Amino acid sequence: MTPFRFLVLVGITMTWGLHFSVIKSTVGDIPPIFYVTLRMALVAILLSPLLRWYPGQMRNIMLAGFFYGGINYVFMFSGLNFITASLGSILMQTYVPFAMLFSVLFLGEVIQWRRILGLILAFSGIFIIISAGGDLTGSDNLILGATLVVAAAACEAGATIFIRQTKGVPPLGILVWAGIIGALVTAPLTFFVESDQLAFWNSSVKWEVLSALSYSVLMASVVSGFAYYWLLQKVSVSQVASGTFMTTIFAVIFGVVLMNDPFTLQFLIGGLITMTGIAIIIIRNIKVKANIPFISPQGAARRRWK
Repeated sequence: MTPFRFLVLVGITMTWGLHFSVIKSTVGDIPPIFYVTLRMALVAILLSPLLRWYPGQMRNIMLAGFFYGGINYVFMFSGLNFITASLGSILMQTYVPFAMLFSVLFLGEVIQWRRILGLILAFSGIFIIISAGGDLTGSDNLILGATLVVAAAACEAGATIFIRQTKGVPPLGILVWAGIIGALVTAPLTFFVESDQLAFWNSSVKWEVLSALSYSVLMASVVSGFAYYWLLQKVSVSQVASGTFMTTIFAVIFGVVLMNDPFTLQFLIGGLITMTGIAIIIIRNIKVKANIPFISPQGAARRRWK
């Protein structure tokens, strides 16, 4: 991890952390599912030169695109309409324990007590935070918003099951398909459940919405995605994994400073407990993988998570 590569990692996590505030500041001005539709369509257009057909891999790619490019963002953007950006960033970290659980259920992996402890801590911290209620968390509808964001994290974790079973497909190749499938999934959905999609165009928030959309497409998706996958080729996974924590830290800082999100002692304690649980899961995952020479994507060889 050279100084330049570390700065790249900081830039990526700062961009992703700020994205929570960008979404939160926008979803009240434009229907959230319509926002997702525009975002994913633009991502697909920008990455269209990378579009390829991958024989034998398209089933997993399309399922990953459905859960990651479509349903995940529908839940996430809709949920952030009800809760704060900082709380949303903490809740999205449940992606890590969900991914572990899905690996057990669908890939035949085995977990032991350290991972189980991490899972319990992660969800215990979430419970501590949301038990404060809507007033202390700055949420309009805490239970609904939290449920939607946790559902988004579960969908993102589910997408990894299909991504892990693809072979010979570059990450940005998956991203362009996620953009296409995400737009195809959310386009009809927005017209069934939302209305006045283009009302923002003739309002005073037009340029704010367009700026936020540009940030989501260019910075949060294309630029950061490219930089992230470039970084994975240069440094170890264990070093890049720290980005999970930096993204959340930046998201909370931006949420408190820019969005005036409440930052209470209960939020701090719950957040620290959750991130401790996430850290245990990530660290054990890295250590176990380092000792396994080969694992079939179909789970033919069972992993033992110690």
